[in-house]
Amino acid sequence: MEADTKPEMIPQPAGGDGPRHWAARMITHPPEDRLGTALRWDSGTVSAKNPTGMLLAKMRQTALPLNARVQGDDGRYHDA
Repeated sequence: MEADTKPEMIPQPAGGDGPRHWAARMITHPPEDRLGTALRWDSGTVSAKNPTGMLLAKMRQTALPLNARVQGDDGRYHDA
């Protein structure tokens, strides 16, 4: 059985200073009229504003093989 290779995130323009700034919107997320369904990369830091539970789960899933951790603004870690 083949693994599902459909993308869950797609890049989108984020403005800012050239290739150091990008965003990725979670296209598998149900539509919402608010922030929380996209990641933003800026000078080596990946962030999300008020991530939904679904995006937070994707962040944890992505961090695991990178040996990285997901940390909130309050300093609390959101480990898998």
